[in-house]
Amino acid sequence: MKFARLAMMVPAVAVLGLAACSPAPTTAAQVGGETITEATLSSTVEGCAELGATATRAAMLTPLVIGEAARQLADEERVDLGGLDEVMAGDPQIAPYLANEGCARVGEAQALLGLLYTELGQDVVVDAILGTDVTVNPRYGDWDTTNGVVAGSGSISVPADSQG
Repeated sequence: MKFARLAMMVPAVAVLGLAACSPAPTTAAQVGGETITEATLSSTVEGCAELGATATRAAMLTPLVIGEAARQLADEERVDLGGLDEVMAGDPQIAPYLANEGCARVGEAQALLGLLYTELGQDVVVDAILGTDVTVNPRYGDWDTTNGVVAGSGSISVPADSQG
């Protein structure tokens, strides 16, 4: 099931961390109308590394993309995010990420998914996130619309549609 894959993706990337072409070279990904910059990705990677993460930049880009798509969905559906901080602080799987501002984005994505699942239902959330227009800088691969992850060779010398 799609929702099971997406639901497990953010924690899976987090566990790993703790145990087409882009419009500009400073862009890691474009999610809907919002840009995830290379600086934001670097801050996340460095922040999570300080907490012991060993995930690649491409792997850390995945929760940033999902988090941004989830934020856009929350805005579109007018979901009240007032309780998000409480959810993050009270969840023992998310709380460790909050120890570092850069890595907190990974925990925020996971908490936001949980909140949206409760408010809108998993199927609605997963379908919306997988249906979001995402363009990933080719150095990281492609956005896999089936599994909701950044995947592929991450090579700028390989055509985007041949990268898994």
